[in-house]
Amino acid sequence: MWFDPKKLTKKKVILILIFIIEIAVAYGLWNMYTAPGTAVNATSVANAPSKYVFKPSVSIGCSRVVWKDMGVHLAASTSFRTAKFEWSITNKTVGTERNLVYTFAPSDNTIVVKAVSGNDSLQDEARIIVVNSTEGILAEAVTGSMSNERVFMTKFNDATYYIDGVSVTLDGKEMGTIPECRKMTVSGLAAGAHTWKAAFHGKDIGSGSFNLETVTRIKITRIDIAGSYRAGDTVNARIYLLNTGTVPVKQFSIKTLAVNHKFEWMGDISKKEFTSDFDYELKQGNSVEIPVSVTIPEKVSGIRPAGDYSITIQLIVNNNVQETQTVKTVVV
Repeated sequence: MWFDPKKLTKKKVILILIFIIEIAVAYGLWNMYTAPGTAVNATSVANAPSKYVFKPSVSIGCSRVVWKDMGVHLAASTSFRTAKFEWSITNKTVGTERNLVYTFAPSDNTIVVKAVSGNDSLQDEARIIVVNSTEGILAEAVTGSMSNERVFMTKFNDATYYIDGVSVTLDGKEMGTIPECRKMTVSGLAAGAHTWKAAFHGKDIGSGSFNLETVTRIKITRIDIAGSYRAGDTVNARIYLLNTGTVPVKQFSIKTLAVNHKFEWMGDISKKEFTSDFDYELKQGNSVEIPVSVTIPEKVSGIRPAGDYSITIQLIVNNNVQETQTVKTVVV
């Protein structure tokens, strides 16, 4: 027997205590990583990399209203790499290719497409309403997301439908036909009164007028900056602006504040601020790319300016801050 109480020394007591502690720690770690329902297991699962799950899909676009005797072009889009297609109307096959050109009967038709790839099968359907008059067809103009926009859309029997072949005229200028399965958005309109009308197969299906108020507004749509730099590098960033108002903007300023969070506790030494003024006419609805170039110093007051940075951009028009955005980068 290796343990003899009569020969117990201080050194042996210490070794025994260390042995017991090691067993206890090992047991605790074993429970921590193997026992179900522990916080550590939950964290490990939460931090596990997510797996891409393939979700097959197929679509033939929107339902629509078309004029009689008109060949309708339909195309099936699918996430399958390879697939076989079957188009049918009331269980009658009318096509087996990805694209279909078909002249529908004068009625309310339902077209179905089935895409088959291996053991997977999906289908989509759309209504094709064939008309021979403009009865029930209406166009209207609604406000857009910007002050200088108007959106033209079509309806059939008070329900929103894409109507194939509707043309729009705005302020006496032909704007073309409303795009397939979409609405027509006209941007860059100036402040003041405007008139419009829409036609379908030579007949008016809507008209009206609207007035746009004077709005001075530009916004930042994007800021391009690299994720990291080295001390001494030149930062070539780009700021993209869009005039969302109804009048041109001829002067604006961009105020930039860069903060090194590693040395933020040191006060102003961790910050750099500068303002750039621009004399540039940015018309309503137009965009512009503003280059911003600044060199990162090797040292500031003897300190290498490494660390995490936040760069705050303020867009100023007529002494008013119109927008503020912040981006982040790292100096190594």
